[in-house]
Amino acid sequence: GSQFTSRRACKKRNQPNQNISALECLEDRILLTVTGIPWGASDQLTVSFAPDATDIAGQPNEIFSKFDTIAETQVWQPQILHAFQTWAVSTNVNVGVVDDGGQEFGIGGFTQGDSRFGDIRIGAIPMQKDVLAISVPNDGFISGTWAGDIIFNSNANIQDLDDIFSVALHESGH
Repeated sequence: GSQFTSRRACKKRNQPNQNISALECLEDRILLTVTGIPWGASDQLTVSFAPDATDIAGQPNEIFSKFDTIAETQVWQPQILHAFQTWAVSTNVNVGVVDDGGQEFGIGGFTQGDSRFGDIRIGAIPMQKDVLAISVPNDGFISGTWAGDIIFNSNANIQDLDDIFSVALHESGH
């Protein structure tokens, strides 16, 4: 079942009419986690876009060939990153983009901080038509390097940039 984790965000502020700084604690941030296991370092999450043909559960990744028919890569990728940023501003999470070396999804390695690809990898494979995308829960013991990955359905009726953003917003929220 779902559980909540709590984080308190604090920021430095200057005291009025004084030359000293103080720490001001803001409201608690309540984050939903499917497994009850928050990311180890949510202030340093990375995202990568797996190259086409990267193995995803025995099928070749098709994210570029699928979304490049909708818009140029430099146009659709920011839609997915904007979805992550939308969550980041509300959840005290920082997300950066890194290169993806094209290793198969689920290969052994670190759940977070693997230099070969992002903590969250983005790909696409054919799935049943009623599925738009899936995301893998963050459970380092079970999910391994799959944790957080988002797989779009290359068979889904995703037709424009709004569709890409909407699906990415939903999945990045997981």
